Amino acid sequence: MRYLLLIFGFLFAVYVYGQSTLSESNDFNGIVLKTEKRFANGYKGKGSGYKQFKRWEDFIQYRLDENGEIVNNTAMSWLALESIKKKDNHTNTRTNGFWTELGPDSWANDKNADGNIGGWNPGNGRLNEIAFPSTGIDVFYVGAATGGLWKTTDNASSWIPLTDGLPNIGISGIAISHTNHDHIYILTGDGDSGALSTIGVLKSTDGGSTWSKTGLEFGPWERKRPFELKMNPNNSNEIIAATSHGIYKTDNGGETWPLKSYNYYFDIEYNPSNPDTVYASTPDSIMRSVDGGDNWKKVHDLESIAYSASRIELAVTIANPNKVYAVLGDSAAYRGVWISSDRGDTWQRHYNPNGPNILGYDINGNDTKSQSKYDLAIDVSPYDEDQIFVGGINIWKSDDEGDNWSRISWSIDEDPHSEYVHGDIHELIFRGSELFAGTDGGIYSTTTVGTYWTDLSDGLRIMQPHKIGISHSNTNLVLLGTQDNGSNKYSGTYTVDHVRGADGFECIFSSSDNNTIFTSAQYGAVEKSIDGGYSFTMLVPENKATKSFNNSLILRPILENRLFLPEEMNIKYYDLAGSLIGVRPVPQDSANNIRFIQMSSTNDQVMLVCVSGSTSYGSQDSLWITDNIYAANPSWTNITSNLPVNNRTIKNSAIDPNNVNHIVVVFSGYSDGFKVFETWNNGASWNNISYDLENIPVNCTVFDPEIDSSFYIGTDVGVFYYKAGSTNWTYFSNGLPAIIITELEINTNDDLLYAGTYGRGIWKSPIYSNCPSNYNLTSGNDPSNPDYTGVQYYEASNNIVSTREIQGGLGTDVHYQAGVFVDLKPGFEVKGGNEFRTVSAGCGEVVLSTMKVEEVVNKTKKTNQ
Repeated sequence: MRYLLLIFGFLFAVYVYGQSTLSESNDFNGIVLKTEKRFANGYKGKGSGYKQFKRWEDFIQYRLDENGEIVNNTAMSWLALESIKKKDNHTNTRTNGFWTELGPDSWANDKNADGNIGGWNPGNGRLNEIAFPSTGIDVFYVGAATGGLWKTTDNASSWIPLTDGLPNIGISGIAISHTNHDHIYILTGDGDSGALSTIGVLKSTDGGSTWSKTGLEFGPWERKRPFELKMNPNNSNEIIAATSHGIYKTDNGGETWPLKSYNYYFDIEYNPSNPDTVYASTPDSIMRSVDGGDNWKKVHDLESIAYSASRIELAVTIANPNKVYAVLGDSAAYRGVWISSDRGDTWQRHYNPNGPNILGYDINGNDTKSQSKYDLAIDVSPYDEDQIFVGGINIWKSDDEGDNWSRISWSIDEDPHSEYVHGDIHELIFRGSELFAGTDGGIYSTTTVGTYWTDLSDGLRIMQPHKIGISHSNTNLVLLGTQDNGSNKYSGTYTVDHVRGADGFECIFSSSDNNTIFTSAQYGAVEKSIDGGYSFTMLVPENKATKSFNNSLILRPILENRLFLPEEMNIKYYDLAGSLIGVRPVPQDSANNIRFIQMSSTNDQVMLVCVSGSTSYGSQDSLWITDNIYAANPSWTNITSNLPVNNRTIKNSAIDPNNVNHIVVVFSGYSDGFKVFETWNNGASWNNISYDLENIPVNCTVFDPEIDSSFYIGTDVGVFYYKAGSTNWTYFSNGLPAIIITELEINTNDDLLYAGTYGRGIWKSPIYSNCPSNYNLTSGNDPSNPDYTGVQYYEASNNIVSTREIQGGLGTDVHYQAGVFVDLKPGFEVKGGNEFRTVSAGCGEVVLSTMKVEEVVNKTKKTNQ
């Protein structure tokens, strides 16, 4: 079915066209072609914005509908999670995972063997928003790009996740009631990157423990980008949301949100002394309302200044409520600050053409680059109306209304660290005299206007691994290749070692030596360390091995003396000194890219290659296999066979370690019923085993080492398990946030399943078991306690002992089943609105006893019914 709706395009499509109006394209291929054309003969390096575009492309290409068009991925995940909760799985219950959070929540950037710091952009993960209640300093909130909403109750000494039971929502705006600080509104989605669309505004009335939808709600075919949420400082029922579709306003605490102005809006500011006056920004103009946001009029037009579609961010200050400040950036660097001293009636530009480019990458502002469509922020001192702070890649300060600037942060971590603030600034906000910055690496603050910065991110577990790599001999060793925050090594504590910078991707431990590791960055740069990550040798420079942003990398599984990488339509392999040994072409007419490569773990002559090509009706993937990859001319066989590849993307595959003829492939995107296929005859034919899987992208898969032919998949809402021969899937996600799973790996020695998540770091669980003996469920081993919502099943042949809190609100469904007894000890608590079941029966027996909890229960009991 083709959906003919006007869906608003990705921001990069806007500046491809070089216009200041809305783009209504949901044509993914068209956006990519036009953006590549724009960059074809230009600069693509640091500060150009090209990397941010390639990130978006790499993410969105796996989340298209059956027609290859962009949809609201957040709304699709929401629907999938609701479907999972409603399923009556009690006739086939079993323990659905026992996940433990590994973090990370802090980092160390140690000196390597040469005395140099190993990485250069450490951080915990990307933040979009910071919000403070109207009084007090201990409690405030931050919103992550894909890691949800977080709360501190001790002024950033620790952090609590508040949205783990919701799908991967992203946060682009936070508003807190002035009359009741437990009333919180969040604007969902990730506007700055465009990765996660908004599903509208959600509301909590209990400080973030439970959430409900408001009247501003967007469905699967309404793709809009969120940017700002602001509450009237005198009336907590009035809230304004800025989106790519326009300005929405509620006068009744979120019940209804009429559209007040249709345009592409970035920012909103209320006048500090008269909230009837509200300012807003579009890509090239400043708008004003004098009736509290009901009607809008353009008061300043900057279109003649901008060289391409631009972005404007606004600021006001209580030091002079009559002033309004606007910073403009576009693809051709910093364009100046405009200031109005009469509430927007007239404007003056402050710009020194010989001054620094404060939006570029260069430490002295000597470049001419900008990525302000991705990161741009401004705030003004509440005590000095002339003191302005602007964030792009670094943070700059002006003491004279923007005529002169000095840099006060540096996005490269060097020793000493006092100036370091992770690059790409999405938020600048004052609380009193303290300035806070929300960045791609977390939250930072300064009380000395930038001479010293404090990293407040410890405890924020919001890292976005693209890939993970595990040690098979040490369960405490995991590598993470992450967005924005490079490559990191987990060694058993929540603090990781930041070993390399840039965007991290595939990363591998040698199976024979944990000190030998391989990391990779965008466009195929590969490095090797033989001292556990203190020093590295470049094996493959960037762009030498591949032109894909997210590269595929294989270390020969048996002898480990070859490194395989794809390059367009060739497989290249290198020795471990970095010398090219062989090039093997992959035959495919009209193909333009290798999507991934896979090698059998038991026969390294067998290689599987997925290539993507263009046809008259769109893209088409094909799957090829060879059993003689080392031959001068390997014989490739197309095993696409009856796979439904027309305009559907094969995301990943796995070759059964016990049967080389048994292969599983998983599909991304939103094509219902076409998720997982397997072959038992080396691709001669395929079986669709999608069965009851929800319509969500499947991102990765791995075989179970203990149960023949069974395997796991990672999706956009968690992990599922498939037992060979069954006709249904088990949602294997107890305690795991409902988040995008980017990679799954299994430690075969200890039977542990590891998951990399896009926004909540790394997790581990024992692999599937038909019936564990006992469970002791405490707040300590339930990392999401007390905020986890959703479906949880625990079964044991003997006993289950629990001191957990069950506090998810409506939709939370918890099931304990044990053969001897279930013991609910002091500390166990079920909050009102939850559904709790306890059963004294053996694993798999269908004997239900349901306790409907209408009010708080806190007691010790044993059940043996």
